[in-house]
Amino acid sequence: MADLKGGRPTKDERRHDRPERETQVGDGRQDDRLRAVGLTEMEERIFEGLIHGKTRRQICREQGIGHTAYDNYLALARRYLGVRTTVEAVAIYVREKIRREEEEEEEED
Repeated sequence: MADLKGGRPTKDERRHDRPERETQVGDGRQDDRLRAVGLTEMEERIFEGLIHGKTRRQICREQGIGHTAYDNYLALARRYLGVRTTVEAVAIYVREKIRREEEEEEEED
């Protein structure tokens, strides 16, 4: 189906055509000990900045991204994690990171 504006798909049609996010190796979600909860490297760098109390401006400058890209990374991460706020997403990230570090320590013993 398409809207009446030149045969382009509607917003709802575009939304349903998007592939589901997967956590497979090779799609930017490396299966590495630092890739907690299947986030991209950039999403993790942004979360690390937030954990360390950095502002949006500081994180954008350090990562070489614009504010819109920053907002998009956070929105995708929140959607991927199934939460509504960035605070909830960071909490999940920290909890999962601690859990994985503890598992690694147990494996070393």
